[in-house]
Amino acid sequence: MREEAIARGAAFERGYLFNQQEDGTPDKERGAIILTRSLGSTKFEFMDSTPEIATRALGDASFVLFGSDGLLVNMNRWYPHDFAAFVERGVRSGWTAETFVTDALQVKDRDNVSAILWIASVAAAFRSEQP
Repeated sequence: MREEAIARGAAFERGYLFNQQEDGTPDKERGAIILTRSLGSTKFEFMDSTPEIATRALGDASFVLFGSDGLLVNMNRWYPHDFAAFVERGVRSGWTAETFVTDALQVKDRDNVSAILWIASVAAAFRSEQP
């Protein structure tokens, strides 16, 4: 998505996409794109409303952590070099979405913190219990 947005006129800086000013620098006065706040937004000219759908095969040991920027940015500050490994260790140690949120809230900044954690083995066990 980043490369396509830049090709359509976006500016990228420190993990965020911005509208681009005439001189090519990010237009920070208009704000950065945040995924959940950008849905349906018309203030980002580089956004395309065409759905983008991707499918990935996941194994039995897979997990997916969906998190707000308040969760992911804070965790990335603490563990910038091994962010993915930190998340994997947490999941393998039995952390839940609530555990990740509680950990991120220790920063005590004013950003919201949300998480959804999907674990393949838990989903498979749930499916096998259904009649």
